[in-house]
Amino acid sequence: MTAKKNKIVFIGPMAKGRGLVGGDVVKNFYIVKHLSSYSPSLKVIDTNQLRKSKLEIVKSIFYVLRNLRSSFIISTAPPGAYTILRLFRFLPIKNIIYWVIGGSFANHIRNKKYPAKLYKKLSFIIVEGKSMQNILEQYDFKNVLTLPNFKKIEYIPVKKWERKEAQVCKFVFLSRISPLKGCDEIIEAAKLLNKRGLENKYTIDFYGKVDADYQSSFEGSLKDLPHVNHKGFIDLRVKENYDELAGYDVMLFPTFLPGEGFAGILIDGFIAGLPIIATKWNLNADIVEDGKTGTIVPVHQVEALADAMEFYINNPHMIVERGKNAQSMAMKYDMNALLTPSFFKSINL
Repeated sequence: MTAKKNKIVFIGPMAKGRGLVGGDVVKNFYIVKHLSSYSPSLKVIDTNQLRKSKLEIVKSIFYVLRNLRSSFIISTAPPGAYTILRLFRFLPIKNIIYWVIGGSFANHIRNKKYPAKLYKKLSFIIVEGKSMQNILEQYDFKNVLTLPNFKKIEYIPVKKWERKEAQVCKFVFLSRISPLKGCDEIIEAAKLLNKRGLENKYTIDFYGKVDADYQSSFEGSLKDLPHVNHKGFIDLRVKENYDELAGYDVMLFPTFLPGEGFAGILIDGFIAGLPIIATKWNLNADIVEDGKTGTIVPVHQVEALADAMEFYINNPHMIVERGKNAQSMAMKYDMNALLTPSFFKSINL
């Protein structure tokens, strides 16, 4: 008997044997979940397992060679995808889909880090933001589709929109706590706001794991800022914790992390009804509409960040207006609205 050909082979990092940690793993978990119901013959090759075992690499190579008539989806960061695609270029696979993780791929093509020719031969490239698609189309890519990031949205908290003029503005940062996420800029913006006499008109709470090599510096910076605190971890897999997040006024996201794409935390901010102050970095401006669902500020511009924060401190009615706009956008990013049979059909699956 000949080996049964799988309709779809999915290649990317998964969460086998551990929790859903990391944006790439979470995203792939939900893609695979939807694909499993769409294609019962789905085969998953977990690149996290390949890094741990040479035997898994050998088994996966033989599996690919036996199933060349399958459709292949590669959903991993650009370096890993490039390695896989260099190997696949020698194989007679007709339908290869690159589901891009992160926001740096188009810049890598523009900077000639990766050869455009290799990717133009693919059936489809799926990116998270229109700006990335526009860049690639400038380089004569004809195979690019935009599908934004998504979450399993099961709960929208009821927001208390009433505000008093003298009410303290509560800012929140919720992500990995790292210099590359703009945490130093937030701290410097707080100092600048204090110099402007606003120290009693706002608070900032950080949630997230602190990078080990940043912990001492970060904790030291907070000692002179009693209204700026690290609150540990908030697990948004527990839907009631969205009520806690909704108790804040504005989300801060001044990232300049090189691989940042459509960060899932921005969807969390929308769910909680928070206008977002984000940097003009990679895909942020595709998601946060300046003046409608938040404010876009230049990268590394502490004064611009402080100005945006002061705007919300002094204009509480804009917190309400933009927060309502943000929450009205949340369901647009529900996975059930995006990972539909018609979408999978559009990419020949």
